Amino acid sequence: MKLHRSVFLTVMFSGAIFAQSEIVYVTDELRLGVHEAADTNDQPFAYAISGDALEVITWARPFVRVRLQDGTEGWVRAAFLVDEEPARSRIVRVESARDELAAELDAIRGGRDTQKEKLAALQQELGDARAQAQAAESSLHELRDEHAGALKRLEAFGFAVPMSWAIGGAGITLLLGICIAWWWFDRRSRRRHGGFRIY
Repeated sequence: MKLHRSVFLTVMFSGAIFAQSEIVYVTDELRLGVHEAADTNDQPFAYAISGDALEVITWARPFVRVRLQDGTEGWVRAAFLVDEEPARSRIVRVESARDELAAELDAIRGGRDTQKEKLAALQQELGDARAQAQAAESSLHELRDEHAGALKRLEAFGFAVPMSWAIGGAGITLLLGICIAWWWFDRRSRRRHGGFRIY
């Protein structure tokens, strides 16, 4: 019984230690010294890091004369050179491309949202324009009906004189009647008094 309890406590304690342990990774960062001497026994005057592309000038194994990207030439150990691009630089390039694509995707999504908003606004304007067109068409039908009714009423009074003409004619007739009456009264008065006007 004591044995089982001690095994149980040991397992629990080791599990707790494992749960609290920190995870670390081995770095793939390499600084390769570039030397003036062909045997690389001197102090390096420059460094190349993992992923740098070097142009081979001369192979003299186990050393290689190379040209760096800035044009500097020197000797390095051939054992640290590989034909394929290291995973680290490929990952950096892929991550950079991924970030660019993610930014483009966000821009496309933002543009799509903007286009959706514009489309919704245009659809709203189209709906308003259709409603206004229907209202205008309805008003046009009403005006046509009123016009047809007015034409029918006008046909019923085809020979009627407009009210303004009737009032004008009555006024002229009244004025003419007053003038004739005055003339007639003046003539009779002068005849009665021997050609003199006496009022």
